[in-house]
This record gives sequence, C-alpha cells and structure tokens, in this order.
Amino acid sequence: MLVPRGVHGYSTGTAQAVLDLAPPGARLVFSSGWHISRDSQDIYSWRLKWKVHVLGGLGKLAWAVDLDDQVEACRRVFASDTRWTVVRGSELEEGPSQGLPMWSRHVGDPILASNLTRRVDFALFMVAALDNDELIHEAPAIVGCRTPSALAHAADAGLGAAESFGGGPDQQAEDDRGDVGELAGEPGDQREGD
Repeated sequence: MLVPRGVHGYSTGTAQAVLDLAPPGARLVFSSGWHISRDSQDIYSWRLKWKVHVLGGLGKLAWAVDLDDQVEACRRVFASDTRWTVVRGSELEEGPSQGLPMWSRHVGDPILASNLTRRVDFALFMVAALDNDELIHEAPAIVGCRTPSALAHAADAGLGAAESFGGGPDQQAEDDRGDVGELAGEPGDQREGD
C-alpha cells in the first residue's frame, strides 16, 4: 500500500525499499487511489479533482497527507524494470465480497462511473493480480463488479447475469478493459440499493 501518510516521503520510501530489496523477478503489486495516472490519459470528474486539490491540500497543510509523495512513489514504480502492477482503487465500502472487481486502464471510462468497490474485493483483486501476467506493467483502475456501471458494461458486452457474476468467462467489450479472472461471490450479495 502506497499510503500518502505524513509529509516525510512515506510512500516514496516504501516503494523505493520494495523496488530495491525485492528479489529479481519478484511479482510486485502496489495500490493507490484513482488520482495516480500512468499515461496522463485519465479523465477525472470535478468531484475527484476537488477532493485531490482541496482535501489533499488541507491534509498537506496539517502534515497528515501528501498526495504528491504518492504520485512520486508511483512514478518510480512505473519507471522500474520490475514485474509491477499498481492497482488504483475507487472509493471503498465495507460489506461481504461481491466478486472480483472490473477494471479499465483509464479513469473516466464508463465502466468505472460508479466509483465504488468493496474493501474485501480490492484485496481480492490485488491477490489475483499476483498470478496474472497480463497485468504486469499495468495500472488498472477498479470498480466493484456489481456496481451499476459494471453491470451496464456487462450488458453492453452481451453478457448474461450469470456471466457478469462469475458464471462464465467475461468477454470484454474492448481490448483495454477486463477483469483479472473468474468473478467470485453469490448473486444475492448485492449491496443495498442495487
């Protein structure tokens, strides 16, 4: 976890230590928020921009949070020749697993519009990424697989409910979107309001 805690290089120090001390060929999975961009092609909502600018600025003034440190930590990871993945998480909620989150390369893609993932599913994605070589040198932005935007994506891709919930392989609508494996969970585990 590249936590932007404090203003003394916590994220950068953590990332650099992992990069320096990992054995050659080790599979490394880091996590951050959506505000990290690998290729500057993300499209951020005004709400996210406001949160990063205002809340990030207040956090830095209070010496509690330094988002610039997290950006620098990810820049170092992206520049390394290790077998890395940086999982960029949406807003998190508590609750039972809904299954493996859906992902996209760019924040702002319609599949991510719901901006919500169960905390346990964020962890599930990070663990699954360890075994998925397709995610090496990727910075997937994730969203819960049962959020309205993920379900709409599944419908647009012609997937039935069973497939979007793990009943079959997920055939992606576009080459640059996908999940990292078979979805887990039971259809009745939906969050309230779905």
